Amino acid sequence: MNTIIKVVVLSLALVVVKANAQDFQGIATYKSKRKLEIKLDSTQVNSEMHQKMMEMLKKQFEKTYNLTFNKEESIYKEEESLAPPQPEGGMQIVIANTGGADILYKNTKDQRYTNQNDVFGKIFLIKDKLEKVDWKLESETKNIGEYACFKA
Repeated sequence: MNTIIKVVVLSLALVVVKANAQDFQGIATYKSKRKLEIKLDSTQVNSEMHQKMMEMLKKQFEKTYNLTFNKEESIYKEEESLAPPQPEGGMQIVIANTGGADILYKNTKDQRYTNQNDVFGKIFLIKDKLEKVDWKLESETKNIGEYACFKA
């Protein structure tokens, strides 16, 4: 059976920020989708079955991530969601994901970083210190929305 698979990853971000001189916090929501192009031998799979397989795979790859942050710390993790109901007696495609339940925590005040990773049901916790980055601001600027941004 001849099979050709192409995967394109698309992402979309929605950012909600509450900011003033004393308080800076917000949530950024990232949506990840993959465009699949799978060509199967038409003698093995009819076009209707192929279309159903493509729709199921597309839904399996759609993920939403949230970055919750304030002035000193941030948490980045995948949004929990329930699996869609499967029709009885129908086809079911399951994609095994070996990782992906990462929770990333960063604290700039304490200069620490933590990564919690679930690999095959086993939880790993990685703790490290943040490296100090010496930023050098350039004179080049760009306006993004109502903010004047400097190249660094």
